This record gives sequence, C-alpha cells and structure tokens, in this order.
Amino acid sequence: MHREHLEARRAKLSAEKQALLAKLLDGQADTIKLDTTSAITLPTLRPVPEDRYKPFPLTDVQQAYWIGRGSSVELGNVATHGYQEFDIVGLDLEKFERAWQRLIVHHEMLRAIVRPDGQQQILENVPPYHIQVLDLRQQDPQVVAEQLALVRQEMSDQVLPSDQWPLFDIRASRLTDQCIRIHFSLDLLTVDLWSVQLIRSQI
Repeated sequence: MHREHLEARRAKLSAEKQALLAKLLDGQADTIKLDTTSAITLPTLRPVPEDRYKPFPLTDVQQAYWIGRGSSVELGNVATHGYQEFDIVGLDLEKFERAWQRLIVHHEMLRAIVRPDGQQQILENVPPYHIQVLDLRQQDPQVVAEQLALVRQEMSDQVLPSDQWPLFDIRASRLTDQCIRIHFSLDLLTVDLWSVQLIRSQI
C-alpha cells in the first residue's frame, strides 16, 4: 500500500520532475530544481572507512531515544528496545554463542556505544560475549515458572548503560535436556527493526 501511494504521488509530477527524480534515484544527479530561481543541492557522501572508530553524531531518532533514557524528561528512564523469547529444541548452545560472536565481529554497530557527550562510537575491539545460562532442568514446575518470570521482568524492563558495551543482552534457560529458552534483548539505540530482522536471519 505504501509503494502504491508513492507511485500515485510520483505520477502527478510533471515529466521534467519525474525525469529529475529518476536521475536522483539512479545517482546521476545531485541537484533538484524547485523553480527557475532556487535549487537544493544534495550533499555528496564519501565513505571514510579509516575513521569509522572515531566518535560521530547521533541521528535525530537516536538522539530522541538517548534523551528518553535519562531522568531529565517526563516519562524518562525508559530504553527503546525489543525483548523476545524463543523455545528451541536441540539447540547447540556453544555453536549459537560462536555464531553470535561472528555477528559481533561482522556488524560493527553491535559494538557501538553512546558516549556521555552524546556522540556514538564503534569500538574496534570488545571482549568475547558469553551467554548467561540458567539451568532449570531439575526444578519444580512452580520454581521454573517463577524463575522465568523474573528473567522476563528484568530483561523486558532493563535500561542498559548506553556508554558501556554491550547494548544487548542474551540469556539461555535450560528447560529440559532438549529444550532451551533463549531470552533476547536488543537496544534500538544502535540498531533499527530491519537490522534486528537481518541479525535474526544470520544467527
């Protein structure tokens, strides 16, 4: 529906504006002419990979999330993050942990923090990440339910320090010899929902 709406709006443009839009989308133009007297020049983006570990500004959305984590605003002290649980039968927890380590190396924003000055920074090196394991296999069902509820409450409400790595929390609860519950909390300060979907597909 969103694509259809955009196509409908695009169809209302003049032939000249449609041609300019097509060039912009193809990267063949860097200026949009609004009328005969004014123009907007788009900035040219140039990658500088050698500077990727230097601090850099937050986006507007990130800044809003960061401010909302503090107590300086009403209804603050809240992290924008996602929490999910997965019950997996036959999961090799050691392989899962190694896969997560590879993702941390591959996706640099999984090593990002937000400094106290409001700048974000990708850490070049971080220590190995180890998944905390809670063994509930020999516990009474009521105890199991209580322990799982405690983990859920803690992780679903947590506000991780934004200036400390990591800005995610992964834990495992062994329910039986074959079934493991993965508790997955990922702060949206350094990733977006599309990134979460990508990460989940690569684990």
